[in-house]
Amino acid sequence: MNQTKTKTAKVYDSPLNPNVLLNSYLEVKKTDRNLIDIIFWWEGKRIIFNALLLSIGFICLHISHQLLGLTSEEHIFHNDTILIAIVLYNMAYSISCFSEFFTKKNNQYAPHLFKNGLFFCLGVII
Repeated sequence: MNQTKTKTAKVYDSPLNPNVLLNSYLEVKKTDRNLIDIIFWWEGKRIIFNALLLSIGFICLHISHQLLGLTSEEHIFHNDTILIAIVLYNMAYSISCFSEFFTKKNNQYAPHLFKNGLFFCLGVII
């Protein structure tokens, strides 16, 4: 993909694929980040993390209801189970943020950890 730099933004000549969009969203701009920068970076991404997990989770629940022929009143999982799963995923997300405080400062650590954690959680949900 050819990239043209302008004074205000990067312009791509070809259509963007999801991986390029995700990488640009997860880009760490500062090499020398302090504690506040790390927390703001991770907390800014938490909304997308939860939105993806919840949307994929509800899609999987809907598909499983269709495949098993369950009515809307019948449940595969109890609501408490779903709530516990959400809390556990967010605890794992917080641990990921916390782990960056103790690593060698690197612009690639947080984006790789975010992507790997997201794909792992999505794999567990599916």
